[in-house]
Amino acid sequence: MRIMTNIRKIISFFSRNLWQLRSLPYTLYFNFHYLPFKQAIKLPILLYKPTLLRCAGSVKINANKIKYGMIRLGHNKCSIYPNTGIAFENNGGTIIFEGTCLIGRDSYISIGANATVSFGNRFECNAALKLASHYKMIFADDVSFGFDCFVVDTDFHQLSCISSSMNIKDEKIAPYGPVLIGKGCWIGAKCTLLKNTVLPAFCVVGCSSLLNKKYDIPQYTLLAGIPAVCKKVGVYRNRDDDEIKY
Repeated sequence: MRIMTNIRKIISFFSRNLWQLRSLPYTLYFNFHYLPFKQAIKLPILLYKPTLLRCAGSVKINANKIKYGMIRLGHNKCSIYPNTGIAFENNGGTIIFEGTCLIGRDSYISIGANATVSFGNRFECNAALKLASHYKMIFADDVSFGFDCFVVDTDFHQLSCISSSMNIKDEKIAPYGPVLIGKGCWIGAKCTLLKNTVLPAFCVVGCSSLLNKKYDIPQYTLLAGIPAVCKKVGVYRNRDDDEIKY
């Protein structure tokens, strides 16, 4: 009986940690390629089933304490999405981690040559995050995303509008704008955040909503809709008291 118990413990351990072993070569490369030796040796960034399309640019960790596995990219957490890890592409931009970060399976991160993306402490997305930055994204501390969200700060293509003056001349529309998400915001599943999205702290965004502007609203506001509008004030998610009891 004791032997069987020990065998079960061993099997359970390896089933939970096998992904770390399989992805260890990528994890080693990523850490030592991007981080100073004193940080890299601790393996603070763990990759799960990664597809490394390009590893240019820079990755920085600004946390006071650097520890093993504090940043997990492609983590096998949400069971309802494909267990495909993470695809990563940095074409020369800067990624900053201000603390712990967890981005779940079936996620994609694409960083442009001039982009800056900053993840605040305790950033979390369960699965299927699609993030493409060619300009600037800043997520404050304790920001969380539901699964299958799309975040982009560029139109990818230049649009022009025709002037109404006699001398017709194309006027270019700015194809990019910042995405700035305040502390403690919770973005629901299947939301889309486009360029110029600015949210104050502790807002909640309902499932499948579209955000595309600066929201001059109070903190603790519930937004929902396409495009999103204010639904209720005085609502927030407390991640430290988050258990649902049925």
